[in-house]
Amino acid sequence: MNIFGQSREVMHFDFGGPSDIPNDTIWGFGALLARGIGIIQEQYFDGAYYVLHGAIIDSIQYGTIVSIDELPETIPRTVTLYQNFPNPFNPATTISYRLPATSEVELVVYDILGRKVKTLVNRRQAAGSYTVRFDASDLPSGVYFCRLNAAGKQITRKILLLR
Repeated sequence: MNIFGQSREVMHFDFGGPSDIPNDTIWGFGALLARGIGIIQEQYFDGAYYVLHGAIIDSIQYGTIVSIDELPETIPRTVTLYQNFPNPFNPATTISYRLPATSEVELVVYDILGRKVKTLVNRRQAAGSYTVRFDASDLPSGVYFCRLNAAGKQITRKILLLR
């Protein structure tokens, strides 16, 4: 199906509930889901339906935005280091962080004894959100620490590698 000028795979789902008739189901809700977008159309048992006319995906606007409560924050207000996901992990995990201003960034993983085991980032980066994949295939199981140094702040998170 062509959605916002791009060909997308679309799946149709019906969700129902019990009926007054034994061994029967009333389909009370239907939806069209587009890969990479989400729900693009909802249909209800009472005849109402809603159609997506626009969306903001990866900071790009598609179609027409009919209404929106609040635009997502594009530039963070503080340096943030999120907990890695998944945690515990084996053998790789994702580490995300946000920067409020352009700064020198150092993202380093240390072992339980405080020895540096891997430098993930060591460069100047613009304000924004970042994601880094940490592959620990060559490390033994254990507790590690991920430390972010940026914009005069230092944040550390404990991460757990389980084999």
